[in-house]
Amino acid sequence: MSLIFDKIFEYGYHDAELTFIDNEEMILKLYFENGLYNLDAQGVELELSKPIFLCLKINSKFKCIDNIIEIVDLSSKKNIYIEYKDFQRLLKKDCCPISNLYFSGFNETILIDCSLKSKRIQITIEGIEEVSFLY
Repeated sequence: MSLIFDKIFEYGYHDAELTFIDNEEMILKLYFENGLYNLDAQGVELELSKPIFLCLKINSKFKCIDNIIEIVDLSSKKNIYIEYKDFQRLLKKDCCPISNLYFSGFNETILIDCSLKSKRIQITIEGIEEVSFLY
């Protein structure tokens, strides 16, 4: 497995709530105000951690954050793409509970399946070079 995979899955994400997203140049920061789930040796979710940032350093070949993140509302028959800045504004009003987080070694990509109000949202982030956590 990849080092990125191992690092991302130091925590459990099911039912964790994404409350804020921002970037500093090519580092995307996802904030979980209520924390992420600590895992036991078998990967079973235990208690929530302290509030935490999941920091994703993105490969510089992508040039800007808008090139690596895709946010899609899947709740209707037609997929509706949500701009990154619009999604940031939506998160100021409501949190985004996560159903699942998936990782693909192809282009070092994560897919976050979540909800926002009554909408089913998928967030795809590609080109991840490094993963870290800030408390």
